Amino acid sequence: RVIASTITETGQQKAQKSLTMADTITYYPLDASWIVRKFLDHFRPTLFIMMETELWPNFLMLARDRGVRIFLANGKLSPRSFRLYKRFKFLFKRPLDGVQAFLMQTSADAERITTLCGSRDKVFVTGNCKFDSPGAPLSSEARQTILHQWTIAPTDHIIVAGSTHPSEEELILSAFCTLKFRFPSLHLVLAPRHPERFDEAYRLATAKGLSVSRASKPAATNPDVLLLDVMGELANVYGVGSLAIVGGSFVTIGGYNLLEAAIHR
Repeated sequence: RVIASTITETGQQKAQKSLTMADTITYYPLDASWIVRKFLDHFRPTLFIMMETELWPNFLMLARDRGVRIFLANGKLSPRSFRLYKRFKFLFKRPLDGVQAFLMQTSADAERITTLCGSRDKVFVTGNCKFDSPGAPLSSEARQTILHQWTIAPTDHIIVAGSTHPSEEELILSAFCTLKFRFPSLHLVLAPRHPERFDEAYRLATAKGLSVSRASKPAATNPDVLLLDVMGELANVYGVGSLAIVGGSFVTIGGYNLLEAAIHR
């Protein structure tokens, strides 16, 4: 039995759509001992694979005490996160002792996690698994279908701004207004990172005097801005664009998956 858990609502929606092999999709428990115990009592896992940097000490210790085999896959540890974890190293030493292998993205990530766990023998550099993700460029037929749904001419140029944050959207929309004046057939697809911000992004765009249509309910004909307010479509939608902007790169987030956009060119 395969159980997948996510922390955010966005992750939950993506998991519900894409993780068809999972028997159960749920939220990861809050890292309080009594909540974690209930979670473990209910699901009774024998193997736990955590992704990237989800190091929750109570969960790790309680799972280890129950004999659960624990692995970190696609591990990464940014310099900023490392400084924070290192400051509280005394809290993480015991939880990390229960991890059987750390499969890290880069040698720098491997060195950082080794400093925290104190054992180089169970740390391995395996690369970024996102490079192994299956995917293919959007076909011309699929592109035509999407643009027809949005009532945008297939000869028009489109900028796709994906996984954006609030301050980024203001910046992108202002730049788009300048470009739109020079290139009238230019359109912007705006895909906020978090679904609870769809309405806010809509208001930001309309406040600029732009015509806006929602992907969930296309209304405006030939809109200036198409708000991608549906989940799980961004990877394909990058394929309709002439230019891609990957969010998180204009704020102190660090950016998101460039490969989703790069595969289409």
